[in-house]
Amino acid sequence: SCYYCYSSNIYFYFLLVLLFFLMIRRPPRSTLSSSSAASDVYKRQAEVAAKAEKDRAEAEARAQAEAEAKAKAEAEKEREEHNERIEVLRATLEEHELDSLTRIMELGFGEDAALQAYLSCDNDEGLTVNLLLESW
Repeated sequence: SCYYCYSSNIYFYFLLVLLFFLMIRRPPRSTLSSSSAASDVYKRQAEVAAKAEKDRAEAEARAQAEAEAKAKAEAEKEREEHNERIEVLRATLEEHELDSLTRIMELGFGEDAALQAYLSCDNDEGLTVNLLLESW
């Protein structure tokens, strides 16, 4: 074989090797710092995880606030219904019975307990006071 053909093969292989090394060289760094692409990925993962944790905490806080608001609204509704029932019961009492109930409450008993005891004792003030003192 001729010398020219042999030398052209060497040039061809040299070009192949050169092209191979040019293809596998490292891409330029995104920053001038010594961080690698892997550490950039870890940083992004940490940022994503922190954002996810923040979002979860905010969602949990919203859910807790909604539950508290719902419980407060239910308690307010129950209190209003209770007050309506007390007003209905008070409306059925005559003036002297209301005076007896007021005297019982002046002894330090709550309106609810006094009214329930007064009605369960057939509107007897003395029995009501005894019942309340025994159960207190």
